[in-house]
Amino acid sequence: MKHVTIGKYAIPLWILGVVLVGLCIGAFALYMALTFTIPFEVKEPIEILYYPSQVSLYPGDTLYFNVTIKNHASQNYTVLLYFSLDNSTYENSYVTFSNETYFVRPGVQNLTAWLMVSRNAPSTTTTMRVSLYRKSSLSFCEELLITSVEFLGSGTAIQVTLKNTGTIEVTVTEVWVNDERKTTDPLLPQTIYANTWLTLNISCNWVPGNTYEVKVISSRGNQFMYMTRAPSDGAQEESLHLTKLHVWCNTTDGWAEAAFVIINTGTLDTILDKITICGQECPWTNVYYWKTNNVTISNDLEATSMPITGEIFNITVQGEERVFQQATDDLTLEVGWTVAIYIMNPDNITVKDVGTTVGISVFTANAQYYKETSVEAIVGMAILNCENIHFYEESGVKKIDIYIRNAGTSDTQIIRLYIGTSNTNLENQTTSPPLPIFLAAGSTAQLTVEYYWTEGNIYYFKIIASDGKALVFQAWAPTS
Repeated sequence: MKHVTIGKYAIPLWILGVVLVGLCIGAFALYMALTFTIPFEVKEPIEILYYPSQVSLYPGDTLYFNVTIKNHASQNYTVLLYFSLDNSTYENSYVTFSNETYFVRPGVQNLTAWLMVSRNAPSTTTTMRVSLYRKSSLSFCEELLITSVEFLGSGTAIQVTLKNTGTIEVTVTEVWVNDERKTTDPLLPQTIYANTWLTLNISCNWVPGNTYEVKVISSRGNQFMYMTRAPSDGAQEESLHLTKLHVWCNTTDGWAEAAFVIINTGTLDTILDKITICGQECPWTNVYYWKTNNVTISNDLEATSMPITGEIFNITVQGEERVFQQATDDLTLEVGWTVAIYIMNPDNITVKDVGTTVGISVFTANAQYYKETSVEAIVGMAILNCENIHFYEESGVKKIDIYIRNAGTSDTQIIRLYIGTSNTNLENQTTSPPLPIFLAAGSTAQLTVEYYWTEGNIYYFKIIASDGKALVFQAWAPTS
């Protein structure tokens, strides 16, 4: 028998072989044990939290909806959403879904999508499913928003306005309308730098009442789309004008609010389906509105001195207190009417956003209206109201007592008082006590003026504070 001599000992080779094999098996077993006992799991970082699964569809309808997602990772992603209906025959025959690329930051956010139903489709209620595809993980991504689409001339051109809302430049290389490539003025390619705009006139023969999908393609291959209907022949045309936009953040108490005015300048009563700020939908319970068809809002809107609560809330607009109602559902804005809107605590607006630009979008069944404004800080402010006014005669001299309250959170001064028989015929007055006077937050001051008033006439008042803001109101002189 063969053996190996080690010192005085002769060890058979088969014993050495057994020992060597045993050592190899033990080492392999230890490696496998360590490998399979280390817990390790890779999860998809993007999670869909909510979307409307039951949808009621009607012919000619455009349905906007949110898909709420959560990015569990600490980096940005770009994603695509895919949609399907239980009724695949109905989907293939009558329904068009949005097809957009979304830029997803860490945390929870709403992605706005839409579906459009053909005019010849029957009504139905069906189940919708949404899935997503994560394209990439990029710190910098193209973000391009088609802010408006306007149909020009007698059906020969479409004008689109683009806004680069991202941090890198976007070069537009192609524009398509209903799957047909079009020429533009100016000619492509065109580069849009971060936070800048571009307007393109697209050569396209359009037909009133038809639906058009505008697709913009960048040099990186990303697609940005917008779908809308051309205005119909005749008087029925939707047109809204957004103005006096503000977003405020109260840096002392930590709450925020937005305000703006919408004027229906078209010839069609319009239903406001949804309002978003920074891409986040505002619940209707946070929306307060006041409508008018006989008051022109030329003065700027002012922030409220306290959070808006309850079913009604008084806010001064155009020099008078107006009763704002809490919204419960979609708002109807009639032709020629104006609505002032205040929104409490729009999502994602914090002290850190002061000075940054945010976008406000108003959605209807046919279009999206988009404008931008900068977030303003409210450290403290004075808000003047007329509490009472008293016309009287004393020792043959006619006088007026005016009681002014500072309902705000900051002190101020009253520096001027004007009275007249119209808004354009006002005269500076001498008061008792003489102006200027100090008016602390939460306090009331009485001003007395000698003024020759006539029974039954209406008089106009304008009070100027030290911050330059004006309180305008009117009052009737009493009759005997």
